[in-house]
Parts: sequence; structure tokens; C-alpha cells
Amino acid sequence: MVRASDIYRYMCELAPMELKMDFDNPGFLVGDKNREISKCLVSLDITSDVIKEAAEKGCDLIVSHHPVIWYEMKSLCTDDMQAKRVIGLIKNGISAICMHTNLDIANGGVNDVLCDRLGLVNRDVFIPSEGFENTGLGRIGEYEREYGITDFLELVKAALGAKCLEYYACRNVKKVALVGGSAAEFISDAFNAGADTFITSDIKYHDFQLAKELGINLIDAGHFNTENPVVFTLYKKLSDKFPDVEFYVSESNSSVTSFY
Repeated sequence: MVRASDIYRYMCELAPMELKMDFDNPGFLVGDKNREISKCLVSLDITSDVIKEAAEKGCDLIVSHHPVIWYEMKSLCTDDMQAKRVIGLIKNGISAICMHTNLDIANGGVNDVLCDRLGLVNRDVFIPSEGFENTGLGRIGEYEREYGITDFLELVKAALGAKCLEYYACRNVKKVALVGGSAAEFISDAFNAGADTFITSDIKYHDFQLAKELGINLIDAGHFNTENPVVFTLYKKLSDKFPDVEFYVSESNSSVTSFY
């Protein structure tokens, strides 16, 4: 018998809670830790569509990256979307385990999986976490050969399944720093670490201006695209650890952005 607490304990081994950033809210956020789990959906987000999918599949649990509870709630009413999702989970008897910045930072987490997808070698941490040796938010690595920017953009699109990339380019690519999700505030850290290219998402106008002034390539590969690869890694690890539980990767969770 596998209980929700067993899966939560294992997730905390993969991504220890001590690693989370101060603003964050990961953890066992909804449900009964003693609940027996027979089916579990793994997803980047817990949206209304994901909850519906989990219910239709008969899942007892959703394991996600983004927390289903992000801001303070003083009531549970369906006119608030966050509260509506929590109500939906409870009504369908579905628990929620969310691993966010602790999974970004953890060894083998979001950013290491992103490095794997992009084929980076000789990897290291370039934004260390205070008090944790050899652990931190970003990763920096390199390629055995130098890429022209067009070839590299094609590599990133193919590796991450991105439909579109927004970028500034001024040089060839060999040493790449990256942070999955939204992390444009670390452009200068990437440059100071010796990277010729920085990959992240949610980049703003003035961030691209900074990249030009510094002389570093800057690529916005999309929030979903830079984080979703970890979902497949979690699915594999959870399936191997708990063979008596049926795990699924969410089919309804995808990037909602379109390009015209």
C-alpha cells in the first residue's frame, strides 16, 4: 500500500524543502497524507483542465511543479480562481504535492534536466545557494564545438519543442548559462560567470538592452518549455520508485501561448 505521505517523503528526498526560496510555497498543499494512492497525474501546473483530467483518469493525487496555492486565501469561494481549483481538488478527492523552487535548485531537478535536453557538458552551478555546497539555482555548461547562432537557435527549438524563440545575439555559442522559468534578473550573473549565452524565459524589453550592452546572447525559450521537461523525469522516477501506483503525464497541460 502506497500512501500520499510516502510519495511526498520521496519527493522531499529528490527536492529537499530546505532548498526552497523564501517567497515560495511548495509542499503537500491539498488533501490527506494518509490517503492510499493508486493513480497519480504528474504535471507542470494544476489548472482546472488538469484537475478535470486527473478526475477522469481516477487519480488520487497530482504531483506538480507550480504550487496550486500561491497567494494567501482568506476564503474558499469559486469566484476566486485559486480557491476554485482547491475546491475542485477536494470535491474530487485529489491531493496535491507541489515542488517548485526546491526542484529548480535540487541536483537532478529542473535545471539539470534542461541541461540534459540541450546536451550541455562540464556543468556547474552559477548561482550558489547560501549554506548549501555545490547546489544552486542556475547551471552553466559548454559544448564541445562552437555553434553559430542560427544553428543554436534551431537546436534549442528542437530540444524544447518551442514554437518560437525571442532572442538577442551578438556572438557564437559555446558556453551557456540557463535558469528554467522566469529568471532574467540573473543576466549579469551569467555574463560574470563567463557565459556567452543565457537561456531563461519571461524576458522584458530592458533585459534585452542589458544583454546588448554586456555582449551576451540572450534567449527567451518560454516558461513552459524550459520547465516542462522535468515532468517526464519525475514521471520516470516516481514510476520506478512506486511500481504499485499508476502514473500519468498530463495531456491537458500545455503552453497556452500562441504566435500570430
